[in-house]
Amino acid sequence: HQGWEKNGKRVSLVNRRYMVHQTNEQIWEAVENFLMKEYSYDPFEDWVVINGDGAPWITACREYFGDRGYFQLDRFHVAREIRQLFRGHARYRVIRKKLASWDEEGVLRELTSAIGTLEH
Repeated sequence: HQGWEKNGKRVSLVNRRYMVHQTNEQIWEAVENFLMKEYSYDPFEDWVVINGDGAPWITACREYFGDRGYFQLDRFHVAREIRQLFRGHARYRVIRKKLASWDEEGVLRELTSAIGTLEH
Protein backbone atom coordinates (compact mmCIF):
# COMPACT_ATOMS: atom_id res chain seq x y z
CA HIS A 1 0.00 0.00 0.00
CA GLN A 2 0.99 3.62 -0.23
CA GLY A 3 0.04 4.86 3.20
CA TRP A 4 -3.21 5.12 5.11
CA GLU A 5 -6.02 7.55 5.73
CA LYS A 6 -8.29 7.95 8.73
CA ASN A 7 -12.00 7.27 8.37
CA GLY A 8 -13.41 8.28 11.73
CA LYS A 9 -11.85 5.89 14.24
CA ARG A 10 -10.80 3.42 11.54
CA VAL A 11 -7.83 3.54 9.21
CA SER A 12 -7.86 2.44 5.56
CA LEU A 13 -4.87 1.54 3.41
CA VAL A 14 -4.34 3.68 0.31
CA ASN A 15 -3.85 1.91 -3.03
CA ARG A 16 -3.39 -1.52 -1.47
CA ARG A 17 -2.49 -4.47 -3.67
CA TYR A 18 -1.94 -8.14 -2.93
CA MET A 19 0.78 -10.37 -4.28
CA VAL A 20 0.58 -14.15 -4.35
CA HIS A 21 4.03 -15.72 -4.74
CA GLN A 22 3.63 -18.64 -7.16
CA THR A 23 6.90 -18.66 -9.09
CA ASN A 24 10.33 -20.19 -8.56
CA GLU A 25 12.02 -16.82 -8.20
CA GLN A 26 13.30 -15.75 -4.77
CA ILE A 27 10.60 -14.09 -2.65
CA TRP A 28 12.16 -10.61 -2.56
CA GLU A 29 12.93 -10.70 -6.28
CA ALA A 30 9.26 -11.55 -6.87
CA VAL A 31 8.21 -8.70 -4.57
CA GLU A 32 10.46 -6.29 -6.44
CA ASN A 33 9.02 -7.38 -9.81
CA PHE A 34 5.51 -6.97 -8.39
CA LEU A 35 6.35 -3.46 -7.16
CA MET A 36 7.74 -2.48 -10.56
CA LYS A 37 4.59 -3.72 -12.29
CA GLU A 38 1.96 -2.43 -9.84
CA TYR A 39 3.54 0.80 -8.61
CA SER A 40 6.14 1.76 -11.24
CA TYR A 41 8.75 1.12 -8.54
CA ASP A 42 12.25 2.28 -9.46
CA PRO A 43 14.88 0.30 -7.52
CA PHE A 44 17.37 3.17 -7.88
CA GLU A 45 15.04 5.89 -6.63
CA ASP A 46 12.29 4.46 -4.42
CA TRP A 47 12.35 3.10 -0.90
CA VAL A 48 10.58 -0.04 0.26
CA VAL A 49 9.19 -0.34 3.78
CA ILE A 50 8.12 -3.83 4.79
CA ASN A 51 5.80 -4.32 7.78
CA GLY A 52 5.77 -7.71 9.43
CA ASP A 53 6.17 -9.83 12.50
CA GLY A 54 9.97 -9.91 12.52
CA ALA A 55 10.33 -13.44 11.10
CA PRO A 56 13.79 -13.96 9.54
CA TRP A 57 12.41 -14.37 6.02
CA ILE A 58 10.64 -11.00 6.32
CA THR A 59 13.57 -9.09 7.84
CA ALA A 60 15.73 -10.48 5.01
CA CYS A 61 14.17 -7.74 2.87
CA ARG A 62 16.92 -5.47 4.25
CA GLU A 63 19.65 -7.57 2.63
CA TYR A 64 17.84 -7.79 -0.69
CA PHE A 65 16.84 -4.11 -0.99
CA GLY A 66 20.01 -2.77 0.67
CA ASP A 67 20.00 0.90 1.68
CA ARG A 68 16.56 1.41 0.15
CA GLY A 69 14.82 -1.36 2.09
CA TYR A 70 13.46 -1.00 5.61
CA PHE A 71 11.69 -3.38 7.93
CA GLN A 72 9.36 -2.28 10.70
CA LEU A 73 7.36 -4.30 13.17
CA ASP A 74 3.70 -3.99 12.21
CA ARG A 75 1.18 -2.34 14.51
CA PHE A 76 -0.42 -5.61 15.63
CA HIS A 77 2.94 -7.00 16.77
CA VAL A 78 3.96 -3.71 18.41
CA ALA A 79 0.73 -3.80 20.44
CA ARG A 80 1.32 -7.45 21.35
CA GLU A 81 4.88 -6.76 22.52
CA ILE A 82 3.72 -3.80 24.60
CA ARG A 83 1.02 -5.96 26.17
CA GLN A 84 3.49 -8.75 26.98
CA LEU A 85 6.09 -6.40 28.46
CA PHE A 86 3.92 -3.87 30.27
CA ARG A 87 0.70 -5.65 31.27
CA GLY A 88 0.35 -4.99 34.99
CA HIS A 89 2.67 -1.95 34.79
CA ALA A 90 1.34 1.35 36.13
CA ARG A 91 1.92 3.05 32.73
CA TYR A 92 0.33 0.29 30.61
CA ARG A 93 -3.05 1.98 30.19
CA VAL A 94 -1.50 5.29 29.15
CA ILE A 95 0.82 3.55 26.68
CA ARG A 96 -2.15 1.69 25.13
CA LYS A 97 -4.17 4.92 24.85
CA LYS A 98 -1.30 6.66 23.08
CA LEU A 99 -0.96 3.74 20.69
CA ALA A 100 -4.73 3.63 20.04
CA SER A 101 -4.79 7.35 19.25
CA TRP A 102 -1.88 7.02 16.78
CA ASP A 103 0.29 9.26 18.98
CA GLU A 104 3.72 7.88 18.04
CA GLU A 105 5.66 10.48 20.00
CA GLY A 106 3.46 9.90 23.04
CA VAL A 107 4.02 6.13 22.84
CA LEU A 108 7.79 6.59 22.66
CA ARG A 109 7.76 9.09 25.52
CA GLU A 110 5.71 6.73 27.72
CA LEU A 111 7.86 3.72 26.82
CA THR A 112 11.03 5.66 27.60
CA SER A 113 9.57 6.67 30.94
CA ALA A 114 8.38 3.17 31.83
CA ILE A 115 11.26 1.07 30.54
CA GLY A 116 13.59 1.94 33.41
CA THR A 117 11.10 0.59 35.91
CA LEU A 118 10.90 -2.93 34.43
CA GLU A 119 12.39 -5.71 36.56
CA HIS A 120 14.14 -7.46 33.67
